[in-house]
Amino acid sequence: MNILKSIVVCILCFILTIFQAYYAMGEYSSNISSACIDCSFHVELIIQALITVVPIFFIQIIFDRIKWSKWFSLIVILSYLIIMWFKYINVGIFETREADWSTFSENEINIEVLSKSIIPISISIILYVIFFVLINKKFTKNLK
Repeated sequence: MNILKSIVVCILCFILTIFQAYYAMGEYSSNISSACIDCSFHVELIIQALITVVPIFFIQIIFDRIKWSKWFSLIVILSYLIIMWFKYINVGIFETREADWSTFSENEINIEVLSKSIIPISISIILYVIFFVLINKKFTKNLK
C-alpha cells in the first residue's frame, strides 16, 4: 500500500511541477534554448519534471518505512520541491531560453525568476498541502 501512496504523491508532484513551471516560465516557451536548439519547451519541461519527481518516490518510501511523522515528510518534500522548482526548473529555463542570449547577472536572473515564480509556487504549495492531507486520509482509512 505504501508504494501506491508514493506513486500517487509522485503523480501529484509531477502535475504540480508542470503547472508551476508552465505558469511561471511559459512566456519563454517560444524562445530557443541555448542548451538544445532543437528541443521543445514541453519536452524539456516533462524531462525536468520526471527528474524532479523520481527522488520524491524514494523519499516517500523511506519515510513510510521508518514511520516518521507525515508532517515531517510534508516539510521535507515541500522544501525539496521549492528548491527544485525555483533553482533547477525555473532558473534553468530562464537561463537557457532568455539569459544566455542576453547579459544578465546572477542576481538579476534570481530577481526576475523570483518575481515570475512566487505566485505559481505559492499556489502549488497550497495545492500540494491540500492533496497531501487528502491522500494521507485516504490511505490511512484504507489501512484500518
